[in-house]
Amino acid sequence: MLTAQAHAQPSTSAPPCSAKVDALKEGAALARHEVERIKENHRELVQKLEAGDLSAEEIEGQMAFIPELPQGVRRQA
Repeated sequence: MLTAQAHAQPSTSAPPCSAKVDALKEGAALARHEVERIKENHRELVQKLEAGDLSAEEIEGQMAFIPELPQGVRRQA
């Protein structure tokens, strides 16, 4: 029968949990940075669009970066 002490001992083949946590935190920080970059690009595009400073070619070029939405999901106007 296994004791509680046997369950508490970490496996020697698996990396320490702290390394996994650090990697997850780093990935989350990178994702937050990317989201902020996308938001800033969006704000700039909206300002240009409202000011009439975007050509049809620029609008078409930006549309290429908009991902397709899943079936049944509509874009908000």
